[in-house]
Amino acid sequence: PVLDRLTQEFTDIALHGPPSLMDPKGSGERAARTRARIGRFFGVTPEEVCFTQGVSDAFGIVANGFDWRPGDELIITDEEHPAFEMLALHLARRRGIIVRRLTLADDPEAMLSSLKELLTGRTRLVALSHVSTDTGTRVPAEAVCGLCHAYDIPVAFDGAQAAGQFPADLKAMGADFYCVLSYKWLLGPYGAGLL
Repeated sequence: PVLDRLTQEFTDIALHGPPSLMDPKGSGERAARTRARIGRFFGVTPEEVCFTQGVSDAFGIVANGFDWRPGDELIITDEEHPAFEMLALHLARRRGIIVRRLTLADDPEAMLSSLKELLTGRTRLVALSHVSTDTGTRVPAEAVCGLCHAYDIPVAFDGAQAAGQFPADLKAMGADFYCVLSYKWLLGPYGAGLL
């Protein structure tokens, strides 16, 4: 079905031109319906959905939206996917932030205890894979959000390995940002994502 839809999209563009130019009203209506459907799937409003080109793009929007100062801290995991890790290291080099790493554990309570020890008054963002790429460790997302929010620290998740595998109600979870790509467990096309 994904291949058929993509083929149809390219055929339509070849025959009629880009939908956003040739049929802006219809294109806008399709985007609105898609946002509403995605919103229902993730437990958010359509206005909270931003289309991106994938997780790297989505996290770039989040991370570059902060006014980082030298000495600010960003917490990622010790198994972070390059999408988050490379941008974190870039911010460390360019902005002088400190990247701290949460060691993932099989025990959620141990993981939360370790996270609490990493949080300081300089922590500006906690950005973790909801499910790690390397070992498949599932982060206790709701508890992470609760802990971080108690210190007024926002949380961003890389949902690449989670979205589509199990329900992710982002409001109930308390996630401030959730970065998604469509081609893995959502069974969508490559080069499309969400924030």
